[in-house]
Amino acid sequence: MKLAAAAARTMKSYAKADELTARIPIDAERKNAEMLNMLAQRKPQDVIERFGAEDLTKWPFWAAGEGYLARARAYAAAGDKSKSDADFNAALELTSDNRVRAEILKALGKKSDEK
Repeated sequence: MKLAAAAARTMKSYAKADELTARIPIDAERKNAEMLNMLAQRKPQDVIERFGAEDLTKWPFWAAGEGYLARARAYAAAGDKSKSDADFNAALELTSDNRVRAEILKALGKKSDEK
């Protein structure tokens, strides 16, 4: 369902993405998809309102990194640098994919060989 929702977002079929997202059985994965759906529709404030107080440390580690990254993007789009940096750094700690790590480091204004 997660991949199907991502495909629907890519096709800008947001109603279908929302429908598929609602069927994701793992709570943290569903919330990640919800955040990505909102970001794809350029609704970062909706992400912040709904997930700004979410305690991502309680999420399974594999989902928390994605959650921090999505929320960081929302904060960055809203212009809240301190919160976006905090979430980008948290995402970095939980992310092993080199491509995603490079994206996070770029968002933080660091070179990919910096820590």
